[in-house]
Amino acid sequence: MPCAPKLGDDGSHSFCFGYVDRTNKCIYTIFRENQALQSIDEATLNKVGASCTCFSLRKSARVVTQLFDEIMAPSGLLVTQFSILSVVAAMKESTMNQLAQYLVMDRTTLTRNLKPLERQGLIQIKPGLDKRTRLISLTELGVAALHKALPLWEQAQTLMVSQLGQERWESLMLHLSDITRLLSDR
Repeated sequence: MPCAPKLGDDGSHSFCFGYVDRTNKCIYTIFRENQALQSIDEATLNKVGASCTCFSLRKSARVVTQLFDEIMAPSGLLVTQFSILSVVAAMKESTMNQLAQYLVMDRTTLTRNLKPLERQGLIQIKPGLDKRTRLISLTELGVAALHKALPLWEQAQTLMVSQLGQERWESLMLHLSDITRLLSDR
């Protein structure tokens, strides 16, 4: 029979989305609200929101990504796809490891990002000399997609630089390169 929320002796609530067995114990309890959650210091949580480097970088990255995606929408590419295609084009042909290293991306995430590009016929992934190696290159369709997307990317890039100002943009680019280099080498 279905189980109902129960109030524990310690003031906690158990919510069950399963069933009660013959011994009247809840099976598949998936959530337990505990008083321990209430003991998290609000000031500490506010500090995370106000000063966490990762949180702030990801917020900024989302805003920039949304801007580029909006402007580049007529190309049919997301800016993340455009970036990968640009790197593949610049490298001519690369292994999965070389591409992952250049993009500072783990192979699983890279593979997940490459699959739609391969399905759309924008890239080709073929075995290398060593059967464990995969070689990635742009197809003619991929080159055409880049040609279509480049003017839109330039428009988004120009807007970013004008919004930030040339000096601030140059400083940002320098700091981002430094961060990537310093933290990748650890």
